[in-house]
Amino acid sequence: MSDAGALKGLRVLVVEDQALVAMEIENLLMDRGCEVVGPASTVEVALRCVKTRQIDGALLDVNLQGKDVLPVAEELQKRGTPFILVTGYPSRETDIPIIRAARRIKKPFVPSELVAAMAEVFAPEPAALP
Repeated sequence: MSDAGALKGLRVLVVEDQALVAMEIENLLMDRGCEVVGPASTVEVALRCVKTRQIDGALLDVNLQGKDVLPVAEELQKRGTPFILVTGYPSRETDIPIIRAARRIKKPFVPSELVAAMAEVFAPEPAALP
């Protein structure tokens, strides 16, 4: 199945505080048949979405209006929901294991790279039967 086909029907939370970037991501997701949840431009709104909406994966900007997205990442991890960091911060140099270990796509992103990462992280191929 193609990367785009693997995403069809997934509910993806978009956590991004830059309106133009959020719209670009929304369009990309909708073109691949995803249901967009959000976008959430603050940590508070993102947490509310995570706690009240059913989501299959999330795309998180690291810095939302000067606040770290860590509480959102922790809540997603607690719920077993995969996420990808979509950020202008390329460094993995942090003492926070959940952020250091997360899949990261650097902004400005190449749409095909983001789609491939989402297919890998949100909709991995089922294991082959013996």
